[in-house]
Amino acid sequence: MIPKTFSAVVVGGALGALTRWFAALGFEGTAGVRDGLIGPYDADSLSVLIVNVAGSALLGWLVAGLPTGSWLLKGASVGFCGSLTTFSAFALIVAVLADGGLVWAGALYVVVTLGMSLIAVATGSRLRQWATVRRGSIAGQSQNGPQASGYPGWVIIALASFSTILVVSLTGGLDEATSAWGIVAFVALAALGTVSRWAVFEFLNRRSWFPIGTFLVNVLGSFAAGSLAEYRSPLVLLIVSAALGSLTTFSTLMMEAVELWRCKPLRSVCYVTVTLAVGISAAYAGLSGG
Repeated sequence: MIPKTFSAVVVGGALGALTRWFAALGFEGTAGVRDGLIGPYDADSLSVLIVNVAGSALLGWLVAGLPTGSWLLKGASVGFCGSLTTFSAFALIVAVLADGGLVWAGALYVVVTLGMSLIAVATGSRLRQWATVRRGSIAGQSQNGPQASGYPGWVIIALASFSTILVVSLTGGLDEATSAWGIVAFVALAALGTVSRWAVFEFLNRRSWFPIGTFLVNVLGSFAAGSLAEYRSPLVLLIVSAALGSLTTFSTLMMEAVELWRCKPLRSVCYVTVTLAVGISAAYAGLSGG
């Protein structure tokens, strides 16, 4: 089971990170995206917002529909959704805005991303529960629960990945920068970041009443992203986008917040507030120190 779970996490993480990368390239290749309120950070902020919200909705759907602890759920949630969404890029965008004097824009970005992502993960979970109950009632097998409906989750993941790549290709986002070797390097670094996050989760999150593993990878990844933000070499960009983008996760933060809210509302609020404050501060500290 461990080799199967490991493989699922690696493959899911690579697919999720590639989808995020190609989505970012697609927004960069879209005319007019950069000519707006936040100037040169519009394309990045918009693509990160969309993948974080979409990944949160998908995670809510999958967690409510796949057997707990299964290798399929690990690959889809820790792997794909965890690497599709990114906390380090989110924190870095807010830090860059604050550093440029646009504190109000950074605050607005936090509110919009947080609000939409929380609604997305809760809605995804409710829709999957409704769909499962409805399917069970029609078939007369509602007592079987979500175990009979794991396949559609992977269908959604495959469609999301390939449709994103197709859209990016049609909009001209893929160019010489996305060479075969560049994609191989990206996949390898993304897999490393994903597996590292999974290892931290397995070691720390199970041993704490507080999701300390998620908190640590998000804060440390945000600080590293801020520290490397001034370096524009291809290798550094790959490390920031692939390794750190996959090491940190926004969808897991949202899922954990919703799950904590159901039993410990105050702890949920504290968890999200502390993570946002410390994570963004870490990105800002790295940016200032770099």
